[in-house]
Amino acid sequence: MDIDNFVTETFSAPSNCYGHCKEQTNPVFRKKDGSILCFQACPGRYVSRVIFYNAGPEDLISYLKDAARGIEIKERDVRVATRYGWDLGLKGVSGKVMRVSYWTQNYGASKVSNENRRALFLCSRCESPFVKEFNSIASTCERCSRMQ
Repeated sequence: MDIDNFVTETFSAPSNCYGHCKEQTNPVFRKKDGSILCFQACPGRYVSRVIFYNAGPEDLISYLKDAARGIEIKERDVRVATRYGWDLGLKGVSGKVMRVSYWTQNYGASKVSNENRRALFLCSRCESPFVKEFNSIASTCERCSRMQ
């Protein structure tokens, strides 16, 4: 089974933005160290959730601490799910298929109601994650802003 295609096809459904607006999010997938990273971002490019398919919580925490500098990542807000063949509807596949680690921004211990807080967004130009003030109208990361 090609895990990359499986993940992008199986988990590409939109969801609702959490903590920013009421719009739908769309997944943005990236390959990272043999795993697949997914950002669920709304049209405003706010990242509601970061999901690391086929990776453990320590991998996601390490990634977030680097990518989301300026945001306090509460390790207890990183959740882990084990996905099995039967719960993914894979006939003839028994046992564990993958581990999924995920973090929902502005949830649980990480929840911040301050509208001037720093938050994780995706650049509207290069789709890289970057941190900016929640209410800022900037839509590009620092690198793309310099190129304009």
